Amino acid sequence: MTTLLLTGSLLLHIVVFFFLFIFYQDIRRVKEERRELYGMREDMEELLSFYVGELKKENEQLKKMYQTIEKREEEKEASSLSSKLHTEKKEESLLNRTIAPPPIKEVTTKRELYTPPLPDDKEEKETFQPTLQSRVLSLFEEGQTTEEIAKTLDIGKGEVELFLKLYKNDQ
Repeated sequence: MTTLLLTGSLLLHIVVFFFLFIFYQDIRRVKEERRELYGMREDMEELLSFYVGELKKENEQLKKMYQTIEKREEEKEASSLSSKLHTEKKEESLLNRTIAPPPIKEVTTKRELYTPPLPDDKEEKETFQPTLQSRVLSLFEEGQTTEEIAKTLDIGKGEVELFLKLYKNDQ
């Protein structure tokens, strides 16, 4: 009886040690994965900080460009205001003078002189010719069989069937 108990205890110890070994390997694998993740996290933080620095530089450049554009627009507005004042002074001086209006002349425009070209009777008139596929479909809609359509259009029966299958797939 004691040998049986000792054998059972030994087997239980072996099973426990086996599970402890498997558990230890899992814990070691998890620790390695955790180290890898921390390494990746540090790499990602470094990469993100680099991108943030790049974005800051680009934003500063955009601010400078925007400020120069605003300055140019302000200068244009100032110059346009001064030119408006100058033109208003000229207009006032011209209004103060009395000038006779120029005599009115009859003006002909290009529109009045233009006559569109007329079509020649000698030119060929365009005629509509339906495609082979449309002729096959129209004959099929009239109720003809594939053999009759093939004979009428002088094409193969397989070609007619292909046109009809493509038509059915499109619908």
